[in-house]
Amino acid sequence: AHEQLEILSEKIKTFQDNQRHLEERESYLQSRIVELEQRGPHLLLETDQRMKEAGIVMMCSFQQRFQRGVMQHAFQTWNSQVRMSKHMTIAREMAKELVKTRKKVLLLKSHIDE
Repeated sequence: AHEQLEILSEKIKTFQDNQRHLEERESYLQSRIVELEQRGPHLLLETDQRMKEAGIVMMCSFQQRFQRGVMQHAFQTWNSQVRMSKHMTIAREMAKELVKTRKKVLLLKSHIDE
């Protein structure tokens, strides 16, 4: 019987602590509601300001993405032109070597024909 009394006393104490905590929380929320009601117009302005800021950030992000795409396209174009000019240089050098080789082959052929 004594143990049951202690258990019940402990439960009552826990219940009272929970009740006190809930009352404190309710009091805080009530004061917060009053504060927000008083700040109502200001709160709407703050929300509107945040939405404007978010819109500006989104627009900036879109513009940066677009500029990044333009830069990427420009770099790819430049890169392909550089490669093409390198390939053209290599092709010219190969053509010169081919002309030299033909001349030498024709010279050798003329010596063999004699």
